[in-house]
Amino acid sequence: MELARLGLSSSGSPTDGGLAGAVAEPTRRNRTPLTAHQIDAIQTARDSGESVMSIARRFGVSRMTVWDKTRTR
Repeated sequence: MELARLGLSSSGSPTDGGLAGAVAEPTRRNRTPLTAHQIDAIQTARDSGESVMSIARRFGVSRMTVWDKTRTR
C-alpha cells in the first residue's frame, strides 16, 4: 500500500503513475448555450421552488449554471 502511494511497484521501480489510460489530447465536450426560452424556464422553475439539482438534471447543465442564471436577475 505504501509503495503504491509513493508511485513505486513492488520491485521498487517507478510505476506509470496511473497514466496508462490517459488521453494525450482530450477533446472538449460540446456545450450548446442555453436559449433565452430555456433561461426563462430555469428562472420560472426556481421561482416556483424547484431545487437547483432537479433543474440542472432536467436541462442537462451544472448546478452552478442554474445558480448563475437564477441569481443574476
